[in-house]
Amino acid sequence: RALKATIKQQAAKLGRRVRVLDAGCGIGLLGLSAALEGAEVWLCEAVPLMRHVCREVVAANSGLVAEKRGLVQLLPPMMSTRLHTEEVPKFDIVVSEVMDLWC
Repeated sequence: RALKATIKQQAAKLGRRVRVLDAGCGIGLLGLSAALEGAEVWLCEAVPLMRHVCREVVAANSGLVAEKRGLVQLLPPMMSTRLHTEEVPKFDIVVSEVMDLWC
């Protein structure tokens, strides 16, 4: 609910589609939640297996995202490890669900 409320608040404030970066997106569920609220979402994931699954999850939900007028962009692998601000737009919201599987 907090993400939904924040996107609506920022959209009203900015008068445009909200740009969201999901850093370390995993399979992309948090970013997809934002896209379902009409946000322009950039997914960033460095782990190859997670990127692969994320691509499948995005593809499986593309119709619903389009219906809600959201956008989703899965960044290329290299950009997931070295994100340069001149290569992507400025973001209004950055989200991340941090999990450390190697501890």
